[in-house]
Amino acid sequence: MPTVVDVMLDRPAVLAPLAAGVAALTGTFGSSDEALLDVLFGRCPSSGTLPFELPSSMAAVEASREDVPNDTVAPLHPYGYGLKI
Repeated sequence: MPTVVDVMLDRPAVLAPLAAGVAALTGTFGSSDEALLDVLFGRCPSSGTLPFELPSSMAAVEASREDVPNDTVAPLHPYGYGLKI
């Protein structure tokens, strides 16, 4: 059985260690469990894009400038990444 990890994202997070070992990694922003399961099982189409980038490591976060958004080196997923319908 494939492993799916869902992370409730209220701010950027370092998810690279999780992404390496799972079949799917989803990020939600306050959706219900029922809505997530509807998407995972194909009962509803999925769409959405990231409102911020997901850094590839804590070192990338530490090297970024705190007053400049989306400036980490080689992010795991850049700003706007996702499924667009």
